[in-house]
Amino acid sequence: MPACNILLVEDNHADALIVRTMLGMGGGSEFNISHAQTLSDGIDQLSSASFDIALLDHGLPDSSGTDGVKRVSEMHREMPVIVLTGNDDRNLPFEALRAGAQDFVTKDILMNPMAGREALLRSIHYALARKKHAAIEESLRDLGDADETLMDLVAGQSESSATARAIGQESVARSAPELFNDLLTQYDGALRESLEDAAHEGRMGKPEILQSIGESIGKTGGTARDVVAVHVATLKNYRIDHNAAEVRLATVEARLMLVEAMSYLASYYRTQTLRGLDAHDLG
Repeated sequence: MPACNILLVEDNHADALIVRTMLGMGGGSEFNISHAQTLSDGIDQLSSASFDIALLDHGLPDSSGTDGVKRVSEMHREMPVIVLTGNDDRNLPFEALRAGAQDFVTKDILMNPMAGREALLRSIHYALARKKHAAIEESLRDLGDADETLMDLVAGQSESSATARAIGQESVARSAPELFNDLLTQYDGALRESLEDAAHEGRMGKPEILQSIGESIGKTGGTARDVVAVHVATLKNYRIDHNAAEVRLATVEARLMLVEAMSYLASYYRTQTLRGLDAHDLG
């Protein structure tokens, strides 16, 4: 597997060394890290080389607030940006996400080698997943008030696809309502736990729950529209007892969960297809 090319834009040498050390703790060549100390230097490097992800310090000498995030995101929309911050401002995560960042990691957690490395890897994992599923992410960019539109779009695409015709078009909500309600409970629990983890320790995620959801939908013959149906229904329920700012942050977190759950659904069908081919060859 090719190495992940990371641009680290950090003016503090000690913090830059910590990040480099943590990402190199595996002992392999999983990451290629290029370092820039200023935003202008980082933009120059982005213009002359290809990067998979940018780790961007929130407080650079030649940018203020979220200006750096906005400039990098606007210039390289296809590249995920992860913000590194030592700022205690509770509004910063909202501001960074609004400016175009996909995630953030607090520098406090980087003081703990194991927890810091796990938080960094988890954040990078999500960023890579979002890039890999760029088409899905583009459809999700205006998620929120357009949830119902997204549902109709994915449902229509799924129903017209060869896969949907082959495995059936009836939704999981109709064919297995008890299972659907159980999936809603799981998805809601994963979302709330992920938001809690993000607020205190950096985004850790709940991959085992999302894997279970994806595989459960696959076992019933479900499609991407069923994953989206669970996602949409969960966010609708979440809006009932949360304010606009909380809903916005939950929507961003849920986008990542949706991509992840779809990945597990695709992996389930891929595995079943390969097993079927192996059985056919043996026969």
